[in-house]
Amino acid sequence: MHQLRWLWFTPIAFTVLRIVGGQFVEEAIDQRDAPQVFASSLLANAEAFSIGTYLVGLSGLAFLWFAWALRERIRQAGTFGLAETVGFASAVVWGTLNVAAAALAASAPVLADYFDDPEGARLVTNLEFATAPLALTLFGAFALGNGLALRRTALVPPWLAWAGVVLGGPPRHHRRPPAHR
Repeated sequence: MHQLRWLWFTPIAFTVLRIVGGQFVEEAIDQRDAPQVFASSLLANAEAFSIGTYLVGLSGLAFLWFAWALRERIRQAGTFGLAETVGFASAVVWGTLNVAAAALAASAPVLADYFDDPEGARLVTNLEFATAPLALTLFGAFALGNGLALRRTALVPPWLAWAGVVLGGPPRHHRRPPAHR
């Protein structure tokens, strides 16, 4: 139980590390620049870029810590089941992808300088954005699964558990009537 005392801190750490890391990366590079300009900017700001990618990677670790601690709390409450398993599994997949994308992005200065490959450098810095639909789906599964599991516990107020269910649920698509011709 001692290791769970800091559960509240991990989502804050995730958010702060993610935002600050993203700011470092945004200040270091502009994806819209021409390949040679992009590479020059990346190399000129390699230290800030590296700090940003490491902070983003650490944010993924903070998220994994939160997911693990939440899972342990739910297990201790005796409501461990399929919903919580889905929530935890989606968190593990997303956290792992986040850390891997940050590690690949950290190799961008090497690609730009040593291998003289500005397009490769730009590619590895964009992989995180390419996986955005998957990330949003995994976040939804995390919120839905844990919201359903938390409904049966006294760990959070009922409205918060239901908020996770609603926010993590599939989007509601409304069909438009066909256009008249």
